[in-house]
Amino acid sequence: MDQEYVTLKIKNSEEYWQINSKKFRHWIVHKHFLETGKVPNSNGINQVIEYLSAKAFMEGKPIKLHMRVAEHDGNIYYDLANDKKQVIEIDADGWRTTRNPPVSFARYTNTAPQVLPSKKAVITDIYSIFDFINLKEEDQLLFLVELISCFVPDIPHVILSLYGEKGASKSTALRIKRRILDPAITELVSLPNDPEQLKLILARNYCPLFDNLDYLKGWQSDLLCTASTGGGNIKRQLYTDQDEVLLKFKCCVGLNGINTVGMRPDLLDRSLIFELDRIRPENRLSESDLWAMFEERRPYILGAIFTILSGALQVYPEIELESLPRMADFARWGYAIANALGDAGDDFLKALEDNDTRTNNEAILASPLAVAILLLMKDKQEWNGTATELLKELNEIALDESLDTQAKLWPKGANYISRRLKSIKANLESQGIYYEIHRNSQNVSDLTITKVILKDNNSYNENADWEDE
Repeated sequence: MDQEYVTLKIKNSEEYWQINSKKFRHWIVHKHFLETGKVPNSNGINQVIEYLSAKAFMEGKPIKLHMRVAEHDGNIYYDLANDKKQVIEIDADGWRTTRNPPVSFARYTNTAPQVLPSKKAVITDIYSIFDFINLKEEDQLLFLVELISCFVPDIPHVILSLYGEKGASKSTALRIKRRILDPAITELVSLPNDPEQLKLILARNYCPLFDNLDYLKGWQSDLLCTASTGGGNIKRQLYTDQDEVLLKFKCCVGLNGINTVGMRPDLLDRSLIFELDRIRPENRLSESDLWAMFEERRPYILGAIFTILSGALQVYPEIELESLPRMADFARWGYAIANALGDAGDDFLKALEDNDTRTNNEAILASPLAVAILLLMKDKQEWNGTATELLKELNEIALDESLDTQAKLWPKGANYISRRLKSIKANLESQGIYYEIHRNSQNVSDLTITKVILKDNNSYNENADWEDE
């Protein structure tokens, strides 16, 4: 976010405070009272703010402020955000605490300090996280890689999507991730219905986590996709002026719900989906006992993460994958992290492939159009016809199978077919369904849909009973 800041010396350490903020206004009032014994009036405060903003704009040097993590000369820096202004420096030789990093960090209202990581930690301490998160054993490696990859700055990050029945401690799992990665005053939030409020949350939290969701609107899904891969938004500073404010965000988003909530294919394509099992009554802990145990382990989990990151930095430059899946930067870093965890790079790729299959299936089931096309092709290898003819057949299938033709992504007319198919193209191809669109001599869209029987894990299952889904 392009704003004017002032550098202040606080407890022998430099801090960057936004000039037009309530925090800095309080500082002005306090400083003025200490020196004069009087409280300045609002007009005087506003004049100081206006002058310093102009001075910063005209004479100040640009400084990039990072949230929680930063990269410089190949090293990773992690902001503990504590009163001592300590930052963790991680390189291929290990990690250490410093108060003079070559990068600067922004600390917003919701930023909370991190505990000091333990130098006594060993790599296996990371697995103690599963004493508090009830995750299937086959998903644990991928979950750990996703968590540790969030400490890598300036890469697209996958969206963590947790689901499970009531009593699976989904909210607890997200809170644990937040305390390890990006401690906050408010750890979980509801997904706002106001776009501007959601943009602000994404811009000022490195790890925004949204709790107890059952549905995502199209614009909410689009903003979360943007936050995953990096982007921004320009708006007027006030409705009464022409100045623009640029909000930038690239962050580690997490969601939870009883069912998977990433309904749109583009969001599912950026997601890792994990199902949490309901915790048995005999294994439940009281809230106070759980958090007391976790806080005792947190320094060791954090120390293990930094040790693993150091190991990943050693091998990352030499990692070359034969084929790059979706979220290629995550896959390459994930392979390096998995190897640093215990020579598990190939196991990570297999787990990622299995999760991709899961998200593809979720994307198919979340799209009435995709389900209708699979049903259309269930007993045939090829279909030919016009867009009008295709829509007629799909509407008949939807009527027979009670599919939701009022869904936003269902084509309302033949002229929408091409656009709607494009949004699920990759998901259909994962099931062996391919299509071609071309114009005939009468300028009418002709379509050819073909089914290919594949042999891998992502193959179209010609015996799948989509009607039962």
